[in-house]
Amino acid sequence: MRKYTLIILITSILSVLVLLMIPDKNHEKEVKYQRSLYSSYLYINNHLDNGFKLLSENLISNNIKNVVYFNEETKEYASYFIDMNTGKLTNFSELITPGKILDFAAKEKELLSLKYPDFIVNGIYNSKTKRNIIVYPNLIKIYYKNVVTYPMYNEEISLVINNNEVFKFLNYDYELDDEYSNESAFDYDSSKKYVAFSFDDGPSNTNTVDIINYLKSTKSHATFFMLGSLMNRYPDIVKYALENGNEIGSHTYTHINLTRTKMDKIKGEIEATDNTYYSLTGSHINLLRPPYGSINNKIKDTFNYSYILWSVDTLDWKYRDADRLYDYVINNINDGDIILMHDIHESTKVGVEKILPELYVRGYRVVSVSELANIKGKVLEKNTSYRSMK
Repeated sequence: MRKYTLIILITSILSVLVLLMIPDKNHEKEVKYQRSLYSSYLYINNHLDNGFKLLSENLISNNIKNVVYFNEETKEYASYFIDMNTGKLTNFSELITPGKILDFAAKEKELLSLKYPDFIVNGIYNSKTKRNIIVYPNLIKIYYKNVVTYPMYNEEISLVINNNEVFKFLNYDYELDDEYSNESAFDYDSSKKYVAFSFDDGPSNTNTVDIINYLKSTKSHATFFMLGSLMNRYPDIVKYALENGNEIGSHTYTHINLTRTKMDKIKGEIEATDNTYYSLTGSHINLLRPPYGSINNKIKDTFNYSYILWSVDTLDWKYRDADRLYDYVINNINDGDIILMHDIHESTKVGVEKILPELYVRGYRVVSVSELANIKGKVLEKNTSYRSMK
């Protein structure tokens, strides 16, 4: 980086020397400008290590230049703005229409909340965060440094803001796109690891809503295998789960053991659950989890569902221990797993709140069963059972 900056510094020094040799007082202003420009680049030079190299210099408006450096080894950006009228360093706020800075900041936070979990967004605003802002013709990209989160998230944190979202606040010539989309946490990235959380025996009027909110705050989804009798009792919870991107499956109407029950009773239980769900949502259920995981080929062939079992049994119902649940999930899951839990237990709710952000920083994304199948390129066939999507 110093080689590129040195060229700029030498050019600025020579310009100053040439101007000093000219006695015309009209050049005094230019001399002062060149000195300021020299000081600006010297400041940049002194605040960046040798790993940074000049990436681009773009004139954003008639008087503001965006100078961007990049460190290939650390993959970090460093962005500066120079007022070309004075030669002095300035900041991005000079490119915002006066009185609109708070509006721009509100939009930035709104878009961050579409892309990142709450604990990362909160970390950005509660830390001594440094923003490196790069201005392109049609968008603005922000890289966030020195962000402290709990648990600690060590991957790059960045945000693309399309000009279409903020053009009313911009005080320079910009371009708009005919079509664009904002970054979303649900733009699933194949480089990540994915697991499906599933919850049985609910909905619970004391735990399920809190679990849904934990999922929402970490940009996660889950599949809730609900009892038809409890769907009927707590219809608002059913709807709330769906409104927040989650999936509902059948767990029969009263939690019967399918392999120990006569076929006409099974039929009544499954139909009653689906009818209840349809009355609430206008849709039919596609997934069924047999209570106790008890299923046989005759039942699978008789009823037209995809049967979802599990690959990780947390035994949360047995131990009722949030810390044990946390340790077990963190240490036993792998990409493509389906995790079994029960949202009727307080300890499960407490454990899930801690598990979700920890999985996120470890590179896992928590999704519903159907989302997991789709991400892994699998089709959930009817009359077939699944334990994982590996």
